[in-house]
Amino acid sequence: MTCLHGSEHTYPMDEKLDVENSIPSFAIPVYPAYLVERGTEGPLLSDITVKDTSPPLCLVHAADDPWTASGSFLLAVEYKKHDI
Repeated sequence: MTCLHGSEHTYPMDEKLDVENSIPSFAIPVYPAYLVERGTEGPLLSDITVKDTSPPLCLVHAADDPWTASGSFLLAVEYKKHDI
């Protein structure tokens, strides 16, 4: 999830162009997919890392979604561990 990597840059910084803060203030993932391996209930993929500085989330997911909702639940648990 891109919102969890807001402080990471994937290109060389340009001082004239990259003056704005790129870290999101919040995120609203609706039916997020690809948080766990396809066909599994977990764990979260290794690049899904929650830090104390991660933006607050409002997760929206239906339990009967074809892609498992367990990723959303596991992500919420990680956020709870960080008291976000």
